[in-house]
Amino acid sequence: MGKAGETADDIRQWLNIRFADDAFATPAAAWATAAGTRDVLSATIDPLTDAPALDGEMPTFIVAAVSRGLGLHDATWREGHVSNRHAVWPLLRSLLDTLLVTLEVRRNPAYVSVVILHPSEWKPKDRRFGSQRLISRSSIEGPGIPAMWSYLSEAAHFGWVAFVQSVVGSHPASPGMVTLSMSTDPQWVEANEEISAAVHLARLTLALAQTVQKVIDDHSEAMGLPEPDKPPVSEPD
Repeated sequence: MGKAGETADDIRQWLNIRFADDAFATPAAAWATAAGTRDVLSATIDPLTDAPALDGEMPTFIVAAVSRGLGLHDATWREGHVSNRHAVWPLLRSLLDTLLVTLEVRRNPAYVSVVILHPSEWKPKDRRFGSQRLISRSSIEGPGIPAMWSYLSEAAHFGWVAFVQSVVGSHPASPGMVTLSMSTDPQWVEANEEISAAVHLARLTLALAQTVQKVIDDHSEAMGLPEPDKPPVSEPD
């Protein structure tokens, strides 16, 4: 299961996300760190509760993105705690899906109509982007996205990742042959895999929170919100 850790490492630089060195030292620490990211995502829409102008597609999308992110976060955390690795990785793929669409809406606000409207209501030129296009466009923000997508898709679509999640041990049987021990009882076999799952959850949740916040900042005036704080502009010498 080493590649899970590798794809988690790929996103260490995503959107300036940083964690303490010991945040993922053990499975317990990793899940605790992941749990703490939930409040960050939830808090992104707090300012919208007092906004005077929440009609329209963009506020609807923002609330829906956060609602979906929180639901997927909670389900992943819950299933991780009962060692249900068969559910954890597909749920993380769905969380990555949510991030990819939110990144696209931030880059291309007109895309929000494609997301929230039934296809019968689309304009003639509206098209929903396929996964590969969203991945390619999002690789600027997160160079690790393609590798992560590939890994999580294997888990979601019953590829090799999903298969080995039923394997709980192996030992040589004869030259060139290996005997596998398999179980129908989901369980974490290695601490590194469990930690990797929590790493994914924490980073994807914070990446979604930061992206949602950027969408809100971009559209704060239209929603009647105060302008976001901006760093002071340095005067030339």
